[in-house]
Amino acid sequence: MPPVKEVVAPVTVPAPVKAAAPSIDKKYDWYQNPSYVFISYKVSSPEVSQDAQVTFEDNAVNITYKDQSLRLELTNQIIPGESVKSSSAKKIELKLKKS
Repeated sequence: MPPVKEVVAPVTVPAPVKAAAPSIDKKYDWYQNPSYVFISYKVSSPEVSQDAQVTFEDNAVNITYKDQSLRLELTNQIIPGESVKSSSAKKIELKLKKS
């Protein structure tokens, strides 16, 4: 009987999976009524919705979270002082007062 040759199977180690950095989805949903425009952005974690900074301008809205920045140019003017941001675990919601 011939000698048995031992064969060692190569071991493959999967590459580590990097977790996606917390972020704001660039897509948004919106609706309006005669007084307000409502805009909502989905976020990847509650931390993002709580820590994101929102600034309102007459014709734009800026959202900043760490190194991510979104700017939404508006067709019509809003009243920045009467526009607000609210947060939930999965969304940033903006209520823009029409001028």
